[in-house]
Amino acid sequence: MRRNNLRQSSNVLSATMWISCIDKSRKCLCFNAFVVARPKNITHQPTEATMFLCPLQRITIKIVSLLLLMAASSALLAKTTLVYPAPESFKDVRHEYVVRMLQLAIDKAGGPYVLKQSSILMSQKRALVQLENNAGIDVAAYMTSVEREQHLRPIRIPIDKGLLGWRIFLIRQEDREKFRNIHKVEQLKHLLAVQGHDWPDVEILRANEFRVEGIASYEGNFKMLRSRRVDYFPRAIIEVERELQQRPLAKLMIEPSIVLHYPTAYYLFVNKKNVVLAEVLETGLKKAIQDGSFDRLFDEYYGDSIRHARLEKRKIFKLLNPYLPPETPFQQRKFWYFPEAEQHSFR
Repeated sequence: MRRNNLRQSSNVLSATMWISCIDKSRKCLCFNAFVVARPKNITHQPTEATMFLCPLQRITIKIVSLLLLMAASSALLAKTTLVYPAPESFKDVRHEYVVRMLQLAIDKAGGPYVLKQSSILMSQKRALVQLENNAGIDVAAYMTSVEREQHLRPIRIPIDKGLLGWRIFLIRQEDREKFRNIHKVEQLKHLLAVQGHDWPDVEILRANEFRVEGIASYEGNFKMLRSRRVDYFPRAIIEVERELQQRPLAKLMIEPSIVLHYPTAYYLFVNKKNVVLAEVLETGLKKAIQDGSFDRLFDEYYGDSIRHARLEKRKIFKLLNPYLPPETPFQQRKFWYFPEAEQHSFR
């Protein structure tokens, strides 16, 4: 008799649930029916908040709640993608240090960002235009100038420590003696240098009365030198060694006796309006400087190149940089590297 009562109450409940769930015009009162029909030995007591909901409605609410919780968690964990420009050629390895330094700054600041390289090779000019227009590039690292700082927001911590302004030359191997006999800067000015046409170095050298050929492509600089159309290719001491290693068959060499020096800085740049990202990167770089990780990364990439350049053995020809912004933080000595060849201020 008891078993029949239980089966009967179950049937009543099932029927009530089914009718209430398919009838959209009525309230779901299945739990009222359940309370009336259930046998006394069933101890389940629905809560006040759920007693008027049918099981299907309760399951739906649980699923929706779970989805909302997952969406909220995903929003908290979501990271913003920062696109940086791809290098200027497949042999261009200069960007590797920049990417590592960017990641270091993001890690130190705890910023919600993930880095991604642009899908196409990109010249400096194109990358800077896209960065200024917020058109697919979010951050880039280049030598500063007054013009660039007018259009972009710099993070004024030189990630090169100023060494982009220390220039030694790639030359043809057979021209070694020609350069060894140069003792005055006027002799050098008679020769023809090559640089990327959209690099600030072109205007800096021309302002100092050097002859310079501007080339549209990065690889074109090396081709011009190999084909004897120019005499030398000034490169930063932190660039030239790896560039030569990438081109073992070019019959080029690093000229061993001369170095040009002009004050400059190699900054991270963001869009003028992207104040938040600029603050994150500045905070991260300062923390990296403070805990020594900035210097460790710098030395990992450039320590050997600096030592191999042997600046103390070279003739130093000092040049002016009329395009250097007055805000350049030379007073922050911890930002700069001072070669043994010149232990005083860059000013």
